Amino acid sequence: MRLSPCTKPTGTGLSVVLGTKEPVMAIRFSLLCGLASAIAHRRFGQQTEALQPLWEDMSLGSDLRFGPLSPNTVHLCVDMQTLFAERTDWHVPWLERVLPAVTRLAEAGRERTVFTRFVPPERPEDAVGAWRRYYAHWRDMTGERLDPRLIQLVPPLSDLAPPAIVVDKAYYSPFHEPSFRQALARLQADTLVISGGETDVCVLATVMDAVDAGYRVILAGDALCSVSDESHDAILQHFGSRFSHQIEVAPTEEILDRWRAL
Repeated sequence: MRLSPCTKPTGTGLSVVLGTKEPVMAIRFSLLCGLASAIAHRRFGQQTEALQPLWEDMSLGSDLRFGPLSPNTVHLCVDMQTLFAERTDWHVPWLERVLPAVTRLAEAGRERTVFTRFVPPERPEDAVGAWRRYYAHWRDMTGERLDPRLIQLVPPLSDLAPPAIVVDKAYYSPFHEPSFRQALARLQADTLVISGGETDVCVLATVMDAVDAGYRVILAGDALCSVSDESHDAILQHFGSRFSHQIEVAPTEEILDRWRAL
């Protein structure tokens, strides 16, 4: 089994950017339990049935239960790049499947959409700490070997910026990047509608940092993707069971209906 393209380096905290020192062992344990449950459910409970999105068939807060969207809502689209759409070592097969939903969100709020792009270093030696080991493994995905066009957003998202904002990031979460925090400040953001991928890596890191920063966090359940169905489902289950006061999961159309009502 190959490693996920966005596997977190050992010992890295989710909230390091905000300076918090809360251990993440409880989160990891909960994720493992959720993952085991999701695998058992899929393998033994639904062998002959079409799989439904987890936010639809489980009680994960599949509506916007904290009221209308704020006028200061921002759509944050995580790493919808050619790098993951094409058959690279980091290919996410069902990115294409969620692209229509992501596009609808971005088109509905072009001037309030922020796209992030994951940009590897030129060489493994240019990375810091455990990231050097990570990129030594994924050397073909470093800048010196990577076709620069793969960093670009996938069409038609690439046509929406500008006015949409594009922020490049070196790590899973964009909150490490001053330009990202400055963009949210300029937009006076207080609510983040999050789409993109991967649910269990870059989206996960982004969501946790957004929660720590105090944003209202809304996940567009049908606009998220991952290389692993089981891990994707486990993450959504974890958010619903442990972060129900801080994270909402809703379908794209419901979010758009609320956004149009502003």
